[in-house]
Amino acid sequence: MAISKYQQRHLQKTIKKIKRNDSSTTEVVLNGFDFQSETTFANLAISLMNNTHVKILYLHGCNITAKGAYLLAFALRSNKNIEHVWLNDNKIGSTGADALASALLVNRNLLSLGLRQNSIGNRGGKALLRAV
Repeated sequence: MAISKYQQRHLQKTIKKIKRNDSSTTEVVLNGFDFQSETTFANLAISLMNNTHVKILYLHGCNITAKGAYLLAFALRSNKNIEHVWLNDNKIGSTGADALASALLVNRNLLSLGLRQNSIGNRGGKALLRAV
C-alpha cells in the first residue's frame, strides 16, 4: 500500500533529522510506512549509522524484507546508541533474522528487538538465540 504525500513528507523530514543527528529525535515512530522502496530504507539505515541520539526505533508493519533487515543490521553494527528496535509484522524471514543476529554479536547495547510476525522460523530463531 502506497503512503500518502503527508506520510512521505514526514518520512523525509524524519530521515533528515536523523541524518543531522538532531538531539530532539530520540524516538522514531514509522509504523505502517511502506518501505518496499529499498532506496528509502537504505537512506534511513545510513542515517542511523552515525546518529547518537535515537534510542528507540518503531518499524511495525513496514514491509521490511530480509534486505531491509540486512541494511538495518549494518547500521546497528555502527550505532551503539539504539536500545530498542521494534520490527513486528514485517517480512524479515530467517535470512533477515540471521543478519540481525550477526549485528547483535557486535552491538551489545541493544536491549530489546521485537520480531513478532516475521516468519523467522527455527533457523532464524536459533541464530538470534545464539547471538544473545
